[in-house]
Amino acid sequence: MNNHIRVPPFQLHLLLHASCNVGPSFPSWIQTQNSLTELDISYNGLTDLVPAWFWNKLQILYILSMAHNNLIGSIPNMKLKLPFRPYINLNSNGFEGNVPFFLLQASELLLSANKFSDLF
Repeated sequence: MNNHIRVPPFQLHLLLHASCNVGPSFPSWIQTQNSLTELDISYNGLTDLVPAWFWNKLQILYILSMAHNNLIGSIPNMKLKLPFRPYINLNSNGFEGNVPFFLLQASELLLSANKFSDLF
């Protein structure tokens, strides 16, 4: 596995990349994007764990959609504040374990068709 992250020479505010076949791996270069406010990577055939660093991005996002992939694993229970109360759509993936408390700060939270066991 290659752990090298390509650093693009730009900073995006919007990444609306639905149905673009960016999978199967989670796009690690998103880690370099520090100005994102909207991220849509739904319907991309992603069959990977979401890296722990990614959930910190929710602190600057207004919209997150990662629906209809096959993202797996549990979402870490981090102490995050989501000042922009983002819309979060994680429907139709393979997330499991407890739903972490920080996600409940979302203005709208869509979690159906996953394997979550409970809140917190």
